[in-house]
Amino acid sequence: DGTVKVEMEGGGMSAQQQRQAASLIAAAAANCAGGRKYEDPSFPPTAASLWLDGQAPSQSLGLSNPVASWRRPEEMTGSSGPGLLFKNDWEIEGVIPGALPNQWLLAACNIVGGDQEVAARCFVDATHASMGFYVVRFFVDDPNSDDDWRVVLVDDRLPCGTDGIPCFARCPTPSVLWVALIEKAFAKLRGCYEATIGGTVEEGLVLLTGGHAKSIETHASQADAVWQELMNAWTCSSVIGCEHRSGSGAPAAELLATGLLPDQPYCAITGGEMAPGRMIRLRAFYGSPEWTGKWSDNDPSWTSQLRNLMQFKKDGNDGTFWIGFEDFVKWFTDIYTCRMADDKWTKMTARSSWVDASAGGCPNFVSWRHNPQWLLTVPR
Repeated sequence: DGTVKVEMEGGGMSAQQQRQAASLIAAAAANCAGGRKYEDPSFPPTAASLWLDGQAPSQSLGLSNPVASWRRPEEMTGSSGPGLLFKNDWEIEGVIPGALPNQWLLAACNIVGGDQEVAARCFVDATHASMGFYVVRFFVDDPNSDDDWRVVLVDDRLPCGTDGIPCFARCPTPSVLWVALIEKAFAKLRGCYEATIGGTVEEGLVLLTGGHAKSIETHASQADAVWQELMNAWTCSSVIGCEHRSGSGAPAAELLATGLLPDQPYCAITGGEMAPGRMIRLRAFYGSPEWTGKWSDNDPSWTSQLRNLMQFKKDGNDGTFWIGFEDFVKWFTDIYTCRMADDKWTKMTARSSWVDASAGGCPNFVSWRHNPQWLLTVPR
């Protein structure tokens, strides 16, 4: 009918939220006089911050309390010094799930972590690490307000097991903190760690980025169209996830034989036209089984030149591997892309049709002016 439908997406933090974040940071820094590290009184290192009943895990979880202590990064087993948000400026470590079944959130973290710049934008403030606190933001849609970002300040004390290593989500290097801090901040937002259970990967992507996850069914699209979508997504700094969704049926034995896991979200870190052809680098959770087909870690096709060219690392535990695009579209049924929506974007759509008098043809014909059209004014 030609009606224009307006949808709002994303939006940076409002001035009020920025003032709130600045107030939180100033108050926390004021509590660190004399070199003392910040201790968050609103999310203390007690069972109340861990479990819904404030005492122990719910029986439905089927696990005993894994927390033996709360430790700062420099106190963790194997730590060589203070904690780091990321391992370095060019590499982001993967995600090791913890004792809680909150893989929906951690899978979204793994996908967002495919681009370190995107993952870093989850943090409003990471400049007070020496004082022991960070500020994280989450996008929680509020239909009654434009202030959809929620700002959460947390200290860097993490629940650890008897081995002195964080017992919930962490990176392979325990003192690399980005995923553990996101999980802790979301636990504080929800009330406790146990409250982080329950959600979908798409919800997790919106929570971390403010953008809408766009889904593509690979088997319903032409391969070239899927490839172009991937290239466009990487070009505009979108993060990309993919998975083989088995539906209600049991996963095929052929899939399991490849090393891929059904209903397991993978991060598509990068890809492009490489020397061997169209290639994609994927990452599952750290320690997950890896692809065993063409271009897997143990495939003899790898040459020294290709290893250097494609930054190949042979590590059977990191969950990261290369795969050819033909195999990618064969085995993965769904792709979802999402971008960090710091700025507010407005999408306007209208459904119409070129029929009868409105079918004016291309601009070569005078009748072109009868086509459905909208006047667009760009003020700047």
